[in-house]
Amino acid sequence: MTENARKIHQLVSKAPAPYIVIPDNITAATIGERYFRQYCLPLYQELAGIAGEAGIPVRAYLDGDLKPLWQAIGESSIQGIDSLSPPPDNDTSPGEAAVMWPEMRLCVNFLSSVHLKSPEAINQRERELLEEAGYTGRLQIQVSENVPPGVWRKSYPQIVKAIYDLGKP
Repeated sequence: MTENARKIHQLVSKAPAPYIVIPDNITAATIGERYFRQYCLPLYQELAGIAGEAGIPVRAYLDGDLKPLWQAIGESSIQGIDSLSPPPDNDTSPGEAAVMWPEMRLCVNFLSSVHLKSPEAINQRERELLEEAGYTGRLQIQVSENVPPGVWRKSYPQIVKAIYDLGKP
């Protein structure tokens, strides 16, 4: 898998791309800090170096509980986190991430569990996510996990409304 990742990054680094995502789907309870440092961190460094030569940022798909990995993530050469999944489902908020990793792009997943709530609760949670991270210019809201069937018509407008209501700084 590592060799394939190297080949893919070398190929993609030669093509125009806004960024590359390492699709790891990491959660600390499964990998632990020891194995994250042993297997992920060196590969992240290497792949970010390959892509960095072409000026392409590398993000990692880190959508689980991350607290035990915070220091190691900070030591990595990745330039962003894809699918950061905040509380109540996981343990790292956009605000904490923005402070810990001030240079990283934060692609925050709007949680599947919150899509099931009332329109008011959906709007409120989106506002909280945006306010937590502040006006860093590095935050993106994404829907990168399973949206429960039939709720997107209720939730998507509330997510967009919160973004427009908060506005620009």
